Amino acid sequence: MGALRMQIMRVSYFVGYILGCFLLLIACTPPSATEIFRISNAKGNVDAVMVELNTDATVATPTEIYLIPKDDAISGKAVLRADKVENMKLIWTEPDILTIRATDARIFVYPKSFSVKLKNSEVRNISIKLDVQNLISN
Repeated sequence: MGALRMQIMRVSYFVGYILGCFLLLIACTPPSATEIFRISNAKGNVDAVMVELNTDATVATPTEIYLIPKDDAISGKAVLRADKVENMKLIWTEPDILTIRATDARIFVYPKSFSVKLKNSEVRNISIKLDVQNLISN
């Protein structure tokens, strides 16, 4: 009777372990992103791309901006991460200056410049200007 009980305990621990690993894997899966807007700079070699993250949560929808080589898929680090965004626009004010405008936003990530490695291995240093009328703190 003791051997059967040990066998049942081993199986239940194993099943619990597998279930726990599966749940951890699901929890660590990054949210999917929906491309909202894409605009190329005047030189036609860099795209600014706005995406919304689909979190399936009851929180404000995160918005991210990426700078990537023209027509590339979204990859790398976001140059801006925000939520509670209203009326966000991406404007290339010069070939290497991107202005991000919005009426409202809570900003989490925002560098003032970002380097983009183009397909021909050239590196473009892009200045980023932020123009938000109402920066939300909480």
